[in-house]
Amino acid sequence: MEDCNVWDSRRMTCPSSLKRLIMEGMELPTESRMRICAPGLVSLRLLGPRGRTPVLESMPELLAAHVVVDWDSEDTCDSCSQREGDEGAEQFADDDNISQDTKKRDLRWCPTFSKLKTLLLNDYWCYPADCRPLGCILEHAPVLEKLTVLFSCEVEDNYKVEMEGRLDRTERSVAISHHLKIIKVKCEVVDEGVYNLLKFMGALNI
Repeated sequence: MEDCNVWDSRRMTCPSSLKRLIMEGMELPTESRMRICAPGLVSLRLLGPRGRTPVLESMPELLAAHVVVDWDSEDTCDSCSQREGDEGAEQFADDDNISQDTKKRDLRWCPTFSKLKTLLLNDYWCYPADCRPLGCILEHAPVLEKLTVLFSCEVEDNYKVEMEGRLDRTERSVAISHHLKIIKVKCEVVDEGVYNLLKFMGALNI
């Protein structure tokens, strides 16, 4: 689905036979967060939704997901938790206009991504400066092997600056997956947000 309007829908229920779902540039509800229920989904691409950030319900078979949320999302602090009950994924991708209260509430309900091996996020998860939201997700991804962080709301093939880091096996942090092989950071310019992420990675011996 591309550039569709579902702003008056509170819930999207998909049959268990649905394995792949692509949603790009969707107009989502602005008064409440639409819940997406797709129990058989193995691949999800949710890019640039407009409106409130949706709630992803339990997706235990999810292996691949790109979720990139624009910084001008219309989230406010009266929302419910995001990704409630989501148990497995291989790739998960996501401005101060998004409520920090919403983010904190989402993280309190952060499930364990038991199948998450490759994770793609945008820099929404690197704020505040201590990267606490990103750290929370890493703690709940016990088999993570590859992490990519984009300082952009657009998923592009090339960026002006691309960096790679690897875990120091001799001083591995117990807070992250011992399977983690590589972390990639991609951006157009090295700004304060990038420096904060590098500092966070250094604290994890990466």
